[in-house]
Amino acid sequence: MGDNSRGLAICTECGRKYAARQVASGGLNPIGCPAGCKSCGCTEFEAFSPSDVDSERPDLRG
Repeated sequence: MGDNSRGLAICTECGRKYAARQVASGGLNPIGCPAGCKSCGCTEFEAFSPSDVDSERPDLRG
């Protein structure tokens, strides 16, 4: 993701995925979640890529 680009971010605590915007400072801002992860409250996110998917059953809760 480049400056102000959009993509997917994953919560570093619980793994929930969000649509996110990467800001110029390099941080990720989940779209619609200014206070952090809705599941656990964590404010740290990493860029998500398809290679992050493992063989476990996907979480269908979103």
